[in-house]
Amino acid sequence: MDIKKIIDGTHSAVERLVQVTNEAFGRSERTEYDTEFKQLSAHAEIIYKTTKKIIGTVEYWVNPNKGHRLEDIGAKLEKLLSDHKGYQLNLPMKYPTELLGDVLLSASVDIGKKHAYGQALKKCGEYHRALAITENERNHAVEEHFLLVLFHFMQCDWVELQAEMKKLQAVRLNYDTARNKIRKGIQTDPEIIRNVEKLHVDFETQLKETQTKLESIKAVHETLLAALREFIAAECRYFSDCLAQAEAVADFLGQLPDGP
Repeated sequence: MDIKKIIDGTHSAVERLVQVTNEAFGRSERTEYDTEFKQLSAHAEIIYKTTKKIIGTVEYWVNPNKGHRLEDIGAKLEKLLSDHKGYQLNLPMKYPTELLGDVLLSASVDIGKKHAYGQALKKCGEYHRALAITENERNHAVEEHFLLVLFHFMQCDWVELQAEMKKLQAVRLNYDTARNKIRKGIQTDPEIIRNVEKLHVDFETQLKETQTKLESIKAVHETLLAALREFIAAECRYFSDCLAQAEAVADFLGQLPDGP
């Protein structure tokens, strides 16, 4: 174990904390990022927040439950990221449409199939059970082609960006801490001054790498748009199937006699 390395690392961490505190109270100068960098950073933050909200809302839409809150789903997503785990859509154990189908089928047995009403109940019960299967297929398509794409952005692009931002913050604080010491006359050693120049190079290098990552985030728009199109395509298939099944049931009911 390299004790000196650990001590140096701890010392640097303490100095960075002091620098952050002094900046907060206006006691130390800090290097500011340019407007373009700030705009890219803000836009990446917006994409992340909206993506998390969309995933949570779609999950709530698929499986509305009094015990589920959007805030809880958001917290679950954050935990999946921190635990480096994959996302899986939380589907209902049984769809309400299927439950309705069960009730209608049970009622058809009670009424009896010799009656037109009993036959109608049976057909409607089967129809609603089939609807539940169609709904489940849609939800799996939404999960695979939409939600998992959105979560991939959070799990990969966003996490990688945060790692770069963390590195940038560390080198920026190291640089500002050292140059503030020189500015205030705390350090005048020529070697310390040369070290500040090295820290400035480190900062500029990391700044460039971070900005490159931020610029790549803009390309995510294309991926997310393609995923959104897949979501709507799944919706179109779902409603088309539902309509076809409903029309078939309507035709069947129309052929039944009005009497018992």
